Amino acid sequence: MSKEHSSHKAISHVLRKIEQNLNITPYARMTPLSSAEESLVTLLNPKPSYKVGETLSLRVDLYDQDGQHKSSGGDFLLARIFSLYLDASASGVLEDFSNGTYKVTFTLFWPGRVEVSVQLVHPSDVVSVLWKARQQDYDKIMYTGTFMSQGIQEERQCFQHLVKWKQLCKYKDYRDNEYFFCLKPKNLSCNHLTYLYSKNSEDLNLSHQEFHILLRSDLAVEVPSEFLSIDVNDCSDNFQGPSLKCKMGMKFESPGGFFYLNKWYPKNCIVCQFTRVDEVNGCLKGKQIYLLGDSTVRQWIEYLIKILKNLKMTKMPSGISPVVATDVQRNIYIAWMKHWQPWVSSTPNAVSSGQYIARRLDTIAGSTNTTVVLALGLHFRSFPITLFLKRLLNIRKAIERLLRRNPLTRVFVKLENTRDLSVDMVRCSNWHGYVQNLAQREVFQGLDIQFIDAWDMTVSHNSFAIHPSPNIVWNQLTLFLTYICDECSNTRSFQCDSNRQVEEDDTDDR
Repeated sequence: MSKEHSSHKAISHVLRKIEQNLNITPYARMTPLSSAEESLVTLLNPKPSYKVGETLSLRVDLYDQDGQHKSSGGDFLLARIFSLYLDASASGVLEDFSNGTYKVTFTLFWPGRVEVSVQLVHPSDVVSVLWKARQQDYDKIMYTGTFMSQGIQEERQCFQHLVKWKQLCKYKDYRDNEYFFCLKPKNLSCNHLTYLYSKNSEDLNLSHQEFHILLRSDLAVEVPSEFLSIDVNDCSDNFQGPSLKCKMGMKFESPGGFFYLNKWYPKNCIVCQFTRVDEVNGCLKGKQIYLLGDSTVRQWIEYLIKILKNLKMTKMPSGISPVVATDVQRNIYIAWMKHWQPWVSSTPNAVSSGQYIARRLDTIAGSTNTTVVLALGLHFRSFPITLFLKRLLNIRKAIERLLRRNPLTRVFVKLENTRDLSVDMVRCSNWHGYVQNLAQREVFQGLDIQFIDAWDMTVSHNSFAIHPSPNIVWNQLTLFLTYICDECSNTRSFQCDSNRQVEEDDTDDR
């Protein structure tokens, strides 16, 4: 069996597994769309009051624009509970009954008055259009390559897929069956490709009917509920908070935690409370950390450079170039490098500034003090899911090779976060991110790695920004640092006390 055939078979297997969780229903011509305004959220088994640790269950009945109850599922919903006055929030688990009815369950993590939010992000017909549009072509993003040498400069169109041109520059990784193409320049060689930038194509290859479906749909509309809030008064008799510090190998759960006073509390483990800079420095001492992927994990190194005054960049980065920061006294090394194409940016980025993550992983020897964090997905949303699956499968093999070289190396996968709602939904919808997170969980299952669930955090926080706020970034880092630090002097955990509410340290995070 050829490598290409074997790769295609593995991709098809993962794709089938993902589609089993998506419930995509073909859209019908000119049928009314799901309407948040016509729909209703109701409490299942309502009580006068609830206890911390109990489960809150909701029923969501979706109706169409004509006021008729839907007879199919497949709508994209996001659900959260929150208490604004406590800066507390958590996401929920949705169950689709494929008949227009959904069940949402929440764990009640904190005492107080709790409100519920259920948003209809996309009706099922829109989801169907987005899935079809994503699968059918690579041409939603157009690339331009700049070839440069000895004062000569030429620009040529480039492609993420093979096109029917005779004169092509082929940039192919034969081992992993990854490739990128550009039209050949007239006076320069293919090796002179220096910069790439992108722009949105004008043609999305959608039918008039499909465009009409997208235009008729509102985005992320609140579904009204028959109640305003619930009261959570004290602790359930059988509730018990976590007792162990977060460490590698712990079972990944989603949703996996909650915000309280703007601090993230994992559901199944205790996190370190980094109240002083020296505690962060002590955790990082002697460690080499490789951050590989998109700019959401570049935020990590930027945040650490900001708060750790002795962590210095070795050179000032320009554009989208790699970032390396070191603390010579404490032997700390942290580096960020972007993943290779696709990289969606109108800013020209140097071809030399990125690398296939699988190839970069192969250059890391690994050790007990080596940590790798992977973050990819946002730049793949505009392309067929098969491209993303191929990349993930190649990365999985590289992780396996790395862990064979040194099983004590720590590997993390930071899942995608939600992003802006105002951007082009065909190319950038959060539904694509949801699907890609399913893909990452499926492909990386069984590996000795740890997930950082940025999706859970941003849905809980009602964050819709491609680059989450500094507070969310710090909470991601706090969780990450807890995993890689053997000990910490201060901890915070989910311990229910109806008199003190959630156990909380009074000091600032840093």
